[in-house]
Amino acid sequence: MFNQLDSFENVKDIVTLRLKNEHSFSSEEYTSDYIGDIRIGYAIPVDSLDEEMKNAINVKVNEHSKDVIGAAIRILKPMVDKWGIGEKELYDAALKNTIRQNKAEYATLEDMVMSMMFSHSLNFVTRSSILDLKTEPNKQVVVTNKDKYYGAVIMLDHFAMDEISEYFNGNFYIIPSSTNEIIVVGVDVLHADSIVSMVKEINTTIVDEKDLLSNHLYEYDSVAEKVVVVA
Repeated sequence: MFNQLDSFENVKDIVTLRLKNEHSFSSEEYTSDYIGDIRIGYAIPVDSLDEEMKNAINVKVNEHSKDVIGAAIRILKPMVDKWGIGEKELYDAALKNTIRQNKAEYATLEDMVMSMMFSHSLNFVTRSSILDLKTEPNKQVVVTNKDKYYGAVIMLDHFAMDEISEYFNGNFYIIPSSTNEIIVVGVDVLHADSIVSMVKEINTTIVDEKDLLSNHLYEYDSVAEKVVVVA
C-alpha cells in the first residue's frame, strides 16, 4: 500500500514546525536547537494528508473540531533517517510551510483575559495585523495563529517579527505565554526582572504542563533581526 510518509518528496510541502519546551519532547522525536529552553519540533498536520493516509491512521478530520485541528504526526528520528535528508533541508522546507500556513494573528491582552474569564476559552477576536489594533504601543499584545494552537511558532516568522518591531518602533520583549501564543511588549514598558518573575509564577500556577513553553524572557533585536535571551 502506498505510504505518503515513506518519502520526503511526498511531504516536503506539508511538514511544519512547532515550538515546545525542551522537556516536552520524547527521545524519539526529531528536534532542532532554537533558543533558551525552547526547541523546534517537526510535525505533519493530519488534515494536510491525502485521503488514503487519513483513512490508514483512522483519523476523521473535522475542521470545526479543536482536537482534530491539532492532530498531527510527529516527525521521528527514524523517519528523517529513512528520508535521507539533512537538518537544514528539513528545517527550510518546514519553515516555509509554517509561515505560509500559520499567519500571525493579534489581540490585546485584555481581550484574551476577558475571554478566559467569561467564556473559559481562548475564543477571542484577533486581527491579521498588529497595526490594526486600537491600542497604544505601551500595551501588551497577544500573538498567535488563527487556530490559537501552537501559535508560539510565530517567533520563527521574520515577517511577523518585523511588523511587530515596526509597531513598537524597535526592540520588544517576547513573553513565552504558552506553546499556543506569545505576548509582546515594548522594552521600555516593563522591567525585565519583573517580567521574568511573572513568567515563572504563571508557568507554575496557571499554564498546563503540556503547554509550557519557556521560563525565560526573550527580546527581538530589530537591528540583528533575531530573538535573544534576556534572562
